[in-house]
Amino acid sequence: MAKQKHASRGERGIPGPPGPVGRTGATGKTGATGRRGAAGKPVAAAPSIPDERMELLTLVEGQIEDIYKELDIQMKRMAQLQMQSTSCALRSESSPATQTRPARQTETLTEAEKQFGTTWKAAMIGKGWT
Repeated sequence: MAKQKHASRGERGIPGPPGPVGRTGATGKTGATGRRGAAGKPVAAAPSIPDERMELLTLVEGQIEDIYKELDIQMKRMAQLQMQSTSCALRSESSPATQTRPARQTETLTEAEKQFGTTWKAAMIGKGWT
């Protein structure tokens, strides 16, 4: 037979799926069981805290809770003062008396005055805390 000339091949395509899985091979005989290890040491119990320290710890935790409550009250008061000063500032901006105030006076506010309003500073001066 005469050999025929074939045209050149194109690029290869993507590979197909894998074939079926073959049979599982025979298993061997199970080996002998090894020796048992030495027993572990018993774990010591955690040392208990003396009653005096527990009482002190309870007292300190109570004081911390009291501080948190007081801080919460003070933060609410500061927020209320800030709301009052904001509403006063809005009312004063709409009044004609604000129009005559010099611009320099509003530019020299401290950070505390900007944050909490001038009412806060007036209250601090009145109590002698400045």
